[in-house]
Amino acid sequence: MIRVYRLEFDYDHSGDSERDAYHIPFKDDAIISGLLMSPKYADIPDKIFFQANFNMIPLYDYPLTDLNIPIFSKRMMKVIETFGSFEYRKVDVIMIDDTYSNKLFDSNGDILSDVPINIDYISIQLKTRFDCVDYEKTIFKKFNSQPNKLGLVRKLVLKDLSVNYPPIFRINEKPSSLFVSAEAKEALEAANIKGCVFEPVETS
Repeated sequence: MIRVYRLEFDYDHSGDSERDAYHIPFKDDAIISGLLMSPKYADIPDKIFFQANFNMIPLYDYPLTDLNIPIFSKRMMKVIETFGSFEYRKVDVIMIDDTYSNKLFDSNGDILSDVPINIDYISIQLKTRFDCVDYEKTIFKKFNSQPNKLGLVRKLVLKDLSVNYPPIFRINEKPSSLFVSAEAKEALEAANIKGCVFEPVETS
């Protein structure tokens, strides 16, 4: 029975470049992916700036960036939130037109008013993670260096929590993955949300 899907990037959608947007360097940008995976980290940025192709970026709700962090259009997040509440910290994402060649920021680090921007995106840090792996049915091999994680997973099976799954969540055993409920997945497809792929995950 499948009631859960892994949310993945659509790596084949862009006809312009390998990524839809590239970040402007900031403190801890090299580890931001890990910071957003864990609810315990409080020192994350309030906003992240990217330079993006403005002919492409508005077409996609789940864009692929060089940081490989989940970035959602506000439209996509609104669809997800209709299927239940979940606690998260929002990180504003500001896309800057990558053809703009003039100065971007003032001396205080604030973006200048004449810079063309798109503010229709956010990233999130989910504040809860779940323990819901069915270890009897999951096929995996642990790494000695990470004994509390699943390691190499050949087949992932989650416990059937039925209505207890939030519309989007992470699990402790594999925090790098994002999962969505079947209801959220179907609504995202119905809303013609672009840029994401849904991989089915078995539930026991």
